[in-house]
Order: sequence, then C-alpha cells, then structure tokens
Amino acid sequence: MSGFKLYRSRIILALSSQAYKRAHKFSSQTSTEPEFVDQPLNKQIKLNDQSFIKIQQNEQKTSNPPTQNIETQRINQNLQKTETNPIQTKEKQENSAIKIPLQNNNSINHNNSQTQKASNQNTTIDKDIVIQASKHEQKKELPLFNGQNKLQPNNSSLQIQQQQQVKQNGHQMEQMNKAVKKEIKYFKACGLHNIGNTCYFNSALQCIINTPKFNDKFLSDEIKQELNPKHKQVALQYWRLLKQMRTTNNTSENPVQLKQAISSSTKKFGGHRQEDSQEFLRALLTCLHEDLNRVTGKPIYKELTADLNKQSLEDISNTWFNYFKGRDNSLVTDYFTGQLLSRVTCSVCKNQSLAFDNFQDLSLAFPNISGNQITLEDMLKYYLSEESINQYTCGKCRQQRKCTRQLEIWRLPDILVIHLKRFYYKGPMKKKINIDIKFGAKLDLGQFIINSSDKSTLNCNYNLYGIVKHYGDLNFGHYFAECKHPFTMKWYQLNDSSVQEIKPKVSYESDNSAYLLLYSRI
Repeated sequence: MSGFKLYRSRIILALSSQAYKRAHKFSSQTSTEPEFVDQPLNKQIKLNDQSFIKIQQNEQKTSNPPTQNIETQRINQNLQKTETNPIQTKEKQENSAIKIPLQNNNSINHNNSQTQKASNQNTTIDKDIVIQASKHEQKKELPLFNGQNKLQPNNSSLQIQQQQQVKQNGHQMEQMNKAVKKEIKYFKACGLHNIGNTCYFNSALQCIINTPKFNDKFLSDEIKQELNPKHKQVALQYWRLLKQMRTTNNTSENPVQLKQAISSSTKKFGGHRQEDSQEFLRALLTCLHEDLNRVTGKPIYKELTADLNKQSLEDISNTWFNYFKGRDNSLVTDYFTGQLLSRVTCSVCKNQSLAFDNFQDLSLAFPNISGNQITLEDMLKYYLSEESINQYTCGKCRQQRKCTRQLEIWRLPDILVIHLKRFYYKGPMKKKINIDIKFGAKLDLGQFIINSSDKSTLNCNYNLYGIVKHYGDLNFGHYFAECKHPFTMKWYQLNDSSVQEIKPKVSYESDNSAYLLLYSRI
C-alpha cells in the first residue's frame, strides 16, 4: 500500500500544478477596470467574449499500473465520488453581461493540497461556473454611490469590509479619472450623431459638454457621494457620454442612451419630433439637478414674506436663497443659479411687494424697435425695465389694482445662460423674429447691478463660450452649436456629426440666428 500511496501523491501533485498554472494564466489576463454604472461594484473577471475557458487538468494520459488490485480501484472510485462539484450561479448585472467565475470551497493557489480527481479527461469550466476567490470572503456587493444609501451592517466585521470596499471603489474612481485627465491632452472636439430630428438635442448638449469647470467637477470623486439613490440614470448616462467624448478617437459619438434616459424622465422629448433647444436645455439641467440633489428629504414648502420694516434687502435675499438651497442644492445649482429681485408697486397706495426668485437662464424678449439691429445690452435693459400689470391684488389694499413690476439682478451665477426669444406666439399667430443681434465675446453686467452688494456681484465680467443657432422658420428649421473648447481654447462649429474649426470673434455685429448664448465668469 505504501507504493500505491506514493504513486497517487505524485499524480495529484502534477495535476494540481498544471491546474494552478492555467488558472493563474487566466486570472492574469483578466481586467478589473471599474465602470461608473448604476449597479454594485466588485472585482470583475472579464472573459473577453469567450464562451468558456478550458483548464487542462491532465494533458498527458496516465494509465493505471497492471499491479493495481481491486482494493486500489475501490479507493479511487471513492475519491471520485467525494470530489467537490462547483456551484453554478448567475449574477445579473444591469449594464453588463459579464458573469463572474468563482470556485466553490476552493481557492486556486500554489498551496492547494486538497485531493482532486485523477482523470485522463479535460475539465471545462463555463462562464456560469462560480470560482470563489476565498471560502471566507463571500462579501455582499456594495453600490458605487453609497454616500446617501448606506447599507446597514449586521455586524462589525461586515461594516469593516464595507468600508474597505468603499475606500477601494474611491481609489479606483480616482485612478480612472486620472487616466481620463491624462488622455485629455489628445482630446479634440467631438460631434454627436443625429438619431432622428435631434439637432435641438445635440446643439444644447454640446454647450453643456463644453462648459468650463462644471464638467471637471462632474468627473471628480465627489460626484459619487452626491448621486441621488432615487434618481440617477440621466447623470450616469451623461457621465458616460462625457468620458467617452473626452477620450475617444472618433469624430462623433452616439448620445442615444442619454436621450433615452431623459425621455423616460421628460416624456416631451421622447420620439423623433423636432423640439425647442432652450426647453431641452432646461430639461437637461433639471434632470441632472434631480440626480445630484444633495437634499434627499425636502422640507415642507412654505410661503416666504419680505418685510423691509423687519429686515434689510440683504437679509431677505439671504433668507430666501438659503430656503431654496435647503430644498435644491446640487452641482447644477452651484454653477447655473442666480437670483432676481421682483418689485411690484401699487399705483394707488404705493405699497411694494418684494420677492426673490432663483433663475437658471434669462429669457430676453425683443423690444419694439424701428431698425433691424439691436444690441444684447439693449435687450437686457428692456428685460429689467418697468412694466405695467393690470388687475394685480395689492397686499395692502386687498383689492385688484394697476401696478408696475420691475426686475433687478441680485445674484450672479458662474455660468450665465441667455435665451433670445426669437419664436413669437400670440393666439393663432406664430412667427420667428429674424432681427440681427449685436453681442460681444465679453460681457460686463456691472451696469445692471443697482442695489445688490452680494459677493457674487463683485465680479460681473463674463466670456462667451457657447452659442446655439437656429436657421429656417418654425416649421422647417435646424439647430447647431458654436463652442469654445475648454482645453484647446479653439472655437468649433458643431453641426451634429460634423465638426469644423472656426475663427474666434471679438464681436458678433449682425447675427440673426443666435438663439442661446452661454457665458462663463472670468
């Protein structure tokens, strides 16, 4: 019996060594690059589109010695019966079809001395077979964004494992973002496929894609902690598209996944109808804001009052702004939100009703002019000028009176979006206003700051970085964008998939196609 034991030990040792080498070769070829996806993150083994992986357990045929007796054959049969079978499981992943092979109850390492089946047949392991990395390390998967959706551990050991996993996820995200930033120096302007009357979509999206500073924050590690657990799809798809456009060698990318995510949230933009670019821009920013809102439980809404007998304008402004920030606070509001003061004066008792309202764009109407050209400053003055209101209920008279209303800029955002209201609707009549607009590459809003002493108004200078233009009429029109690249500082015309470098302008003297203007604070 001692001779047989020695012979069997040599066979088992040879088989274990061959299995380990092949499994080690397989594991060294796998990739664990993390994805910014809406699903749990764990170490993943990619199979490189192979349907299965063969581990040759015994390449050389081994025949039993002729002296082997009946007792030896019985022992070998018992060993085959007691061999551990792998457990097959399928883990469904939302955005990936990759299945993770792990071995049950055995880790593949050079110290594996457990008895394995001595056979002259090859063993085939399918994708569905699970290879457990360690029999003591079956950990629950953690979501990538768990800052506001923390799992409750059953014990301290699990909590430590979760914290380690979160730290590892953060490190992987940091490494990936560094890799993205490293590739940015090769990044050129990238177009967007038109997937069916989506020029309105592409033009507005290009302006946000080329917004300076905002997207650097969007790619930072902080963003994973701010993702709202209830709303996340638009932010996830925007992140993917942004990363893809910053690192691709292609001249254009397909935004279909982002459009589907926005369409599921805002039904208006489903299908393939031509829509308004300014309305889509508002919807995009609203969806991103909801996905990134740091406030998960909004306080009960309440009506705010403004009494100059009790507070100064500065105190009232802060009270209102902080109240809105307590309900809506995100990366979008950090960059795009300003504040307007509205004064409504009763024509009888001269009582003033005050209100502070936040804005994400300024919609400027065209004043009645005799010529065919107007400046952007003229449109801003008209927007902030006094207007008459009929049948307004005065807060002091408690009756409907004729009143006047005037707006005043109180807080300035870092990103200023200006909407030029070229599309005119009044009853059954609708038309496009083709008046030329004169505007510059620089904009100083200091002349429009009258009473505000807010710190955001200390710097009123802006640089133009994005334009959405519209050609044609209300029935047959086309949108495209002109944007300043945030890294190369070159200007490009972005017309769906077409990308063409253009010369920068100091001033736009007569432009009758500009529809949206985007400025960033200097």
